[in-house]
This record gives sequence, C-alpha cells and structure tokens, in this order.
Amino acid sequence: MVGINRALTENRYVVKASEAQGKACVFLSHIAVDKAAASAIANYIMRYGNIDVYLDVADSDLQRAVQTGDAH
Repeated sequence: MVGINRALTENRYVVKASEAQGKACVFLSHIAVDKAAASAIANYIMRYGNIDVYLDVADSDLQRAVQTGDAH
C-alpha cells in the first residue's frame, strides 16, 4: 500500500476514518523555491514509508487563495 497526499482528497480537511485509521500523516512545510524538493520528499515518503502527506502545492483552493491574496 502506498500513502496518499491528503491535499488531493475530496474533502482535504476531514479524511475518512478508514483512510486515516492508525496511519501517520506528515505535513511538509516549505517555501516556494523548495517546491520541487518538497514534492520529491513527499513522493518518497508516500511510496517507501506508506505514510500519508499533506503537501499544499496539490491543494487547488489554497493555491488559488495565495494567488489572489485571499487570507480567508
């Protein structure tokens, strides 16, 4: 089994209990210039660690808010 990027789930703020039951999730904090490295690390963690991640670059709502300056 491979981990998932929870930012890609349908409701990224509430993960189904069956998906997350007993499963770790790592939030990868990074600055924009490190986006490629954060993505590579996330892929490694998901594939080899079978650990879920939350990588914000996959969160389209968050990216849209950043681009428009919407702090809400």
